[in-house]
Amino acid sequence: MTILAGIDEAGYGPRLGPLVSGAAAFRCPEADGAAPDLWELLSAAVCRPGRGAAGRLAVGDSKKLYARGSGLARLECAVLGFLSTGGEVPSSPGELVDRLLSERCRQSLDDHPWYADRGEHLPLDADAAVAAERSGALADVCSRQGVEMVQLAGRLLAEGEFNRRVEVLDNKASVLISLVIDLLRELRRAAGEEPLNISVDRMGGRTDYVPVLSAAFPHGFVWEQEKTARRQCYRVDGLEGPTTVEFLVKADACRFPVALASMTSKYLREVFMRRFNAYWQELDPQVPTTSGYHADAESFLQ
Repeated sequence: MTILAGIDEAGYGPRLGPLVSGAAAFRCPEADGAAPDLWELLSAAVCRPGRGAAGRLAVGDSKKLYARGSGLARLECAVLGFLSTGGEVPSSPGELVDRLLSERCRQSLDDHPWYADRGEHLPLDADAAVAAERSGALADVCSRQGVEMVQLAGRLLAEGEFNRRVEVLDNKASVLISLVIDLLRELRRAAGEEPLNISVDRMGGRTDYVPVLSAAFPHGFVWEQEKTARRQCYRVDGLEGPTTVEFLVKADACRFPVALASMTSKYLREVFMRRFNAYWQELDPQVPTTSGYHADAESFLQ
């Protein structure tokens, strides 16, 4: 058995709203010594975005599964479905936060009145019966195929905490890297002594991740295994178990755990953007709603 894991973010580009980084990890059977394709292994219950879903959960780049105005149902069904394989389905955003986020992240939210609890129930947009049916099908397929979700976690910075960290680190990219480092450590802890293969959606144009991995695993030894324009791969020795980490352009399109991490990050962000907009519109109904991105952030700020 081996553990396949992925890390991706949502909210790095916007001017408003939280920055979220997510991680997903699965314990999988190896096939001839190679890591399996989870889209293929779980194909009875999941599929890539696009036509032909036929009642399955779509897993892929979150930008292909959600656009403002289209609703959260597809993201929601998948994220809640995978969470259900490791425990009870969260029935509220508060329970979702307790399952996915660290105490420090929860404090980051508590410091901002526009993210306060509004009494919502999950699912927000998805049909509860449909979500339950697809979750059940996913659990059955995972059981048959010997696939187990080891970790689904997030790191979130609301605006105040994000700005404070930028002031300290004097670099926006360093703030995102700090979240990735935290998730790398959490994935290694969750894996115990088992082999761990982590894929990370590459952060901008950076192509040297030795400093990042050295910071994440200060007691390990980082060895560069491959370096191309699209992919940088490393082995880290001296940890609890065998560890490889790759940084890959558009990893959410070809690495299943990265895709789920992307979706989880986006889902969390959008749940809190709904609270954000509701809070300000209660103060003044003339305030336009915003996604937080540049296209409509300026009109909100004005």
